[in-house]
Amino acid sequence: MPTALDRALHSKNTFLAFGGLITAAAVWTIWGQDMFPKESDPTGGTLFWIITMSTLVVIVAYRWFSHSRR
Repeated sequence: MPTALDRALHSKNTFLAFGGLITAAAVWTIWGQDMFPKESDPTGGTLFWIITMSTLVVIVAYRWFSHSRR
């Protein structure tokens, strides 16, 4: 003879309620904080950043063009 615990564990409604509770907790956690927090203003010299990024673009372009000719 099934006990009350057996009936509760095999109940579809209990399973769906538990799943809904977990989903609600996840939604609360995700939406309760900043999903896309604002980044702080960059610090440091812009000239260094420009030189670094320009060098990186040149290196990537050179490698891409050299491999595309093969």
